[in-house]
Formats: sequence, C-alpha cells, structure tokens
Amino acid sequence: MKKRFLAVVTTLLTTVLLFTSPAQASEGDVQMQEVNKNTLQARNENPGFFTMTADLVLARPLLLLTTAVGTAIFIVSSPFSALGGNINQAADKLVLEPAKATFVRCLGCSYNEHPDL
Repeated sequence: MKKRFLAVVTTLLTTVLLFTSPAQASEGDVQMQEVNKNTLQARNENPGFFTMTADLVLARPLLLLTTAVGTAIFIVSSPFSALGGNINQAADKLVLEPAKATFVRCLGCSYNEHPDL
C-alpha cells in the first residue's frame, strides 16, 4: 500500500514538474513573455469546473508543500544568502513566489492575479 501511494505521488509530482517547467530562453525574453501573457490572461482567462477542481485538489496542496519546503530551504540557506548579498532574491524565489501561487492566484487561473503583492 505504501509503495503504491509513493508511486502515485511520484507520478503526480513528475507530471506537474514536466508541464510547469519553462522552456529555455533568456531571462529578458521570459519576463517580456510573462508580462504579455499576464496582460492577455487577466482579460481572457475564465477557468472551467474541471480546471478549478484540479487546481483545488492537485495543484494547491502541491504548491502548499512547495511553499513549506522552500521556506525550510530558505531558513537553512539564509546565512549563506546574507553573506552573498542576495537574501531578498532568495526569499522571493523560495518563499514569496510559491506562496503567491498558493494563496493569491485565483482558483483555476494560471497566473498571479495581483502581480504587485
């Protein structure tokens, strides 16, 4: 039973990671694409029942786990980040971005509705 549960969780995580990993591009290209994408999606995105259900049942618990793991990693790495002078960047990437995706993003949406939060 435990092996089967572990196999299902591993499969789900692998699937989510495969579909959410960005394609390789320069950082400027990705940022510009995100701005254009968020602007268009803010006007057009209207998630359906199955999208909202999958977000609630699958994505939000995984994002909550990601937020918790990122917070733990940030706490452990914060002395090194402070010495390197990039503690704000580490906090943004490891804690704030997963937290925004978990708690601020609308149910079923694929973008953060409040980019300034």
